[in-house]
Amino acid sequence: MIPRRKLLDRTVQERDARLYFLFVEGAKTEPAYFYALEECNLVPRHRVKLHVYPPDKNANAPRYLIGKAEEVAKLTIMGADDEMWLVFDVDCRSGSTRVTQVIQSSEDATRRGWNVAVSNPCFELWLLLHFSDDLTTVTESGDSVEAAIRSILGGYDKCRTPVRCLSAEALKQAVARARTGDVEPSSPIPILPGTRVYRLIESVWRAQLHTWAD
Repeated sequence: MIPRRKLLDRTVQERDARLYFLFVEGAKTEPAYFYALEECNLVPRHRVKLHVYPPDKNANAPRYLIGKAEEVAKLTIMGADDEMWLVFDVDCRSGSTRVTQVIQSSEDATRRGWNVAVSNPCFELWLLLHFSDDLTTVTESGDSVEAAIRSILGGYDKCRTPVRCLSAEALKQAVARARTGDVEPSSPIPILPGTRVYRLIESVWRAQLHTWAD
């Protein structure tokens, strides 16, 4: 078993800091974003440590993320306040059975006491909400979201988080817009277009006992 203390950076985190285990579907975009949040001090680094687990090769479907989370949970001594999060998409480019798999995986993770941050259609919608509330061109395809980002920024690199995402004000705006757009919060997946990554960010904020959202 991996002792909890070894997962903390004691030069930064406090002894009772909260660990977040993030199992993400994208090999590039999601890890780049969450690591950028830490590097830009947009999460309370003394109170929170993010551990991001990209998918194994050719194993990025939601059910594979659950398997990965199981492996880590078995090997790790977790504290009572530590959190497991699965971050995945509805994107129709993944096939006709995608929605069913997303719903089943979301419900499975919830039964295990884990948290889920689903984006519909894709994680890039969360990035877009940092600097725009115009979702009129967004369709069920993730390509439409990337096109909207390029239209505003003039370009987009999946390996790099747009600079316009990396400010406290942009993060606040993304949370507010995503929360407002989550019109059926009890459903397994958000209504298109929608993303629940805001729930993860709000949890991180609560870890420092106050939030920028007020």
